[in-house]
Amino acid sequence: MFFDIIIIMKKNNKAIIYLLTACIIGLTASCASTNTAQTEEHTNIENLISNQTLVFHADRLSAQNGFSKILTTDYNLKISPDTIQSWLPYYGRAYRATMDPSDGGIDFISTHFNYKVNENKKGGWTIEIHPQEAKINTRKMMLRVFSNGNADLSVISSYRQPINFYGKVKER
Repeated sequence: MFFDIIIIMKKNNKAIIYLLTACIIGLTASCASTNTAQTEEHTNIENLISNQTLVFHADRLSAQNGFSKILTTDYNLKISPDTIQSWLPYYGRAYRATMDPSDGGIDFISTHFNYKVNENKKGGWTIEIHPQEAKINTRKMMLRVFSNGNADLSVISSYRQPINFYGKVKER
């Protein structure tokens, strides 16, 4: 059977050359369209970051003590030019108890904050957010955004262990 295929291939050299040429052209066109889509997504995410109109949707977390969890609720961090709104869970060790039992997560709205963006060499961005209100336990949030929209968020609090979240960045 193998030799039959070789004989057919020898007789139909032109057909094979046409087939290979069509495959190469198809692959080249598909790569070009994928590259254009990636460039558009990169530009879109860059605009969201510079305009401060983005939402980080967390889909999993990793605590300092090794605990990991897939999140089924829509936890997020909303960023706008004048407000940061965080609604994220917290798992880990707290060094000081809160007086309010419902104050277990990373849940706040901040209107006084520092927002700093650094572009990475590999095409992503690092956003540092420092809430300035005294009542907010969170000292620093560092959001690393990749050009495909994936992101990770590190949260450093005053009286808690750091925690990391992983998810996607989308338009607000």
